[in-house]
Amino acid sequence: MIKAWSNIRITEKNLDNLTPEETEIIGEYFTNTEKRRSSRSVDKKIEHAIGALEAKLIRYIREENNLELAYEVINKFPDFRHFDNVVHIRNQLEFRKCEKQNTLKGYLEFINKYPDAAQVGKAGKYINKLAFEEVKRINTVEAYEDYMKKYPNSNEYGAAVKGRNAAAFNRAKGINTLKAMEDFINEYPDALEVAEAKRIQKQLLYEQAKRIQTLEAYNEFIKKYPEGNQYIDIFNLKSLDLGMKFITKNQIEWNNLMWSRSFDNNENPESTGSLAVTKNNNYILGVTTPQEDGLWNDAWILKLDSDGKMIWNKFAGRRYEDNVARIAVNPHNDIITAGYTYLSTDSASREIWVFKLDSEGKKIWSRSLGKWDLTSMLAGNNEVVIGGYVSNDSVNNYSIIVINNEGRKLWKRDYTGTGEVNALALTADNNIIMAGSKWGAKMSLKGYLLWEVTFAPYDSITGVAVSNSGDVYFAGIRDFEKSVLYKYSSNGVKQWDRDYQSFSDVENLYKIICFDDRIIITGNTILQSFILTLNSGGNLIANKSLSRNLIITDIATDLYGNLLIELLTDDILIIKNSGINL
Repeated sequence: MIKAWSNIRITEKNLDNLTPEETEIIGEYFTNTEKRRSSRSVDKKIEHAIGALEAKLIRYIREENNLELAYEVINKFPDFRHFDNVVHIRNQLEFRKCEKQNTLKGYLEFINKYPDAAQVGKAGKYINKLAFEEVKRINTVEAYEDYMKKYPNSNEYGAAVKGRNAAAFNRAKGINTLKAMEDFINEYPDALEVAEAKRIQKQLLYEQAKRIQTLEAYNEFIKKYPEGNQYIDIFNLKSLDLGMKFITKNQIEWNNLMWSRSFDNNENPESTGSLAVTKNNNYILGVTTPQEDGLWNDAWILKLDSDGKMIWNKFAGRRYEDNVARIAVNPHNDIITAGYTYLSTDSASREIWVFKLDSEGKKIWSRSLGKWDLTSMLAGNNEVVIGGYVSNDSVNNYSIIVINNEGRKLWKRDYTGTGEVNALALTADNNIIMAGSKWGAKMSLKGYLLWEVTFAPYDSITGVAVSNSGDVYFAGIRDFEKSVLYKYSSNGVKQWDRDYQSFSDVENLYKIICFDDRIIITGNTILQSFILTLNSGGNLIANKSLSRNLIITDIATDLYGNLLIELLTDDILIIKNSGINL
């Protein structure tokens, strides 16, 4: 075929020089060789014969798939009408050779030699893939990043990014330091391994905090990881460390101290506090703590076990200021918190706010109860009783509201007597003992008076407790300088009243609890805080004074008769005493 086409090329050059005799001879040749006689001229018959041979040649090249044949045609016949087709066949055959070799070098040489070949795109993909396989074998951050620079459009680019990230993560794991993990997270924030890096970082920070046992380490961990068991572990280490250091630093002498814990929300100053004990001997703290932006306060509720270890903590609040005043636990172990919420920046927008959590800290409901002042609260089986006062022309009048377990108001009484409902207690027969400034009363949960008493005009009653035998003790302040205690029988008959140690400038309300045959009274003055222990006859057994920087906010006994004392020190300090003898 090559020889025939070479002859054709010679023939084509001499067609114009044919003599009539030569033309006649060629015509006779066609006449003798034609299967079917044609009336075409000799010129047309020659042209047709050339075309037929040309078609036969290109068909032959296509069918043979012979690289040498393709090169021979390309080299000998650059003006061949099907030259581009032959070049394409040549490129295809060369590319097949590359595919069989399947080397990076081979594909690169193909692209350099045949840059216009249709297979260049496919060769590029093979190059990308082979280069990526080599990078995977090397498996270093630098190798992946070099690949990404050289082949930014490759199909393997995404896999290279993943490989780079995985290599960087493995390198950080090998170093196994907080900084290495921090650098990885910052440099590759979208890496799939970031979650695992954060888990490792958390573990490293946790181990560091446990190992070096400094307040700074505790705080660093708590700020970064305010959820999960490790947070609770570190939080509890911090609270015990702070609490015991505070006891040591302030040289507090405590005969039967079991533990002291100080609870701090990200080094913010806490204020106000209330304490309650659940039916399974867990301790509930309700305090006021700054919000993250520091502009307003929120409620902070903590549940502790009997060792003072935090089980959980929850924040509650609305947009503006929120404060905790009292906390209580009902017989179902639901947690009731009462305080104030502000509906705007205006202090006149303040309303009483009550919310309920279940034993796991899940909010059940939240209610606003209007613009008045609360001072006390108790939680019964089906009712919540809140005491306080309403102000009329600068005169305070006793006020009580009772809501049910769903937070719906059952009744509210505003009394004509001048004073404040400072404390509430529940009797064994499910009645309310109310301690007002100058007025004490026993009433049913529906608000009906069963008996009432008035106190001396120079006494201000601030606390009440009911003993196991049903006796009622009212505690307060006498003449602004002495603590006073009244004892009444369960039917409202006065047994006695006594006053105790003189104090000057009493500041805070007295709190009182009864346990077995002991009575505990606490109070704060400008100069000191104090705890009085009395027997059921009102005789003083012990008097414990504390420094002024320890403000007692609440006291309670747990199910085993151990005394719990909540104090305000910018943080909330809880001290547990074995028994009630200090």
